[in-house]
Amino acid sequence: MRRPETILGERGFTLLEVLVATAIIGISMGVLMSGLAQSHRQAYRGKLAMEAASVAQDLLRRFQEKGFPDAADAPVEGREGWHYQTKVQDLTIKVRTGGMEQKELDVSDLREFTLTIHPPENAAPFILTMWIRPSEVLQ
Repeated sequence: MRRPETILGERGFTLLEVLVATAIIGISMGVLMSGLAQSHRQAYRGKLAMEAASVAQDLLRRFQEKGFPDAADAPVEGREGWHYQTKVQDLTIKVRTGGMEQKELDVSDLREFTLTIHPPENAAPFILTMWIRPSEVLQ
């Protein structure tokens, strides 16, 4: 198909070609912006994870020195907007036997300690679970 020539003899783009090019550029920009937003969210979550690991390390060091609180819900000292919760419960391990039936074993020598760290701005919490001896729990 031949394009019509303008008065000066120059050829231009048809309206359909301009619309198709605009649509392709628009879709490409949308995909690019979506990828940038996703990488920003991942970087922010990574930053929160690093700070949560530091908070957990500080709290666990303090708990190992002074004892693990049975239940606590408190702000993290020196970190505005952060708070933590602790929970200690009896440890029950679920195992499957050869016949694929599930059994629960109570382990009286250990307790399950759960530390939940809540970052600011309602971000998803970070949860750490570990086993401790009953003598390490504050009464």
